[in-house]
Amino acid sequence: MLTCVSPASPKKTSCWYFICGLALIVIFEFFSYVNYSQGAVINSRFAFGMIGNNFIYIIVAILLLSLLLLLHFIRRLDFLPLVLTGSGVTANLIDRLIYHGTVDYFKIFDLPIFNLPDIFIITGLVMTLILLLQKNTLPVH
Repeated sequence: MLTCVSPASPKKTSCWYFICGLALIVIFEFFSYVNYSQGAVINSRFAFGMIGNNFIYIIVAILLLSLLLLLHFIRRLDFLPLVLTGSGVTANLIDRLIYHGTVDYFKIFDLPIFNLPDIFIITGLVMTLILLLQKNTLPVH
């Protein structure tokens, strides 16, 4: 049974992270729905519209999430970067299943158009890299 009484113990903390991740996905999907209904851009490619298609994204998303889970459990890293990346990847995956692409709604200067889950994916990946470097856990060849 899953209990989330207090974020005091590690098991309960991971439960709270899971709940926060689900909440983020709901928020992301709300933004997607609102922006889709207002005619936002649908991006069927990924990596800021530069490569791939929906099928390739699904494969990359599964591999990325598997690798992050493995890193976080083997290296005992904090769950926050995993939650950020996981919720962003999952929200983009849901968009691809519903809208046949991600609903992109941010346009800043000449940068490619993107959405909120993209920001969380990049932030989570950068945080993971920083944690790995701080813990000196990157394999040296």
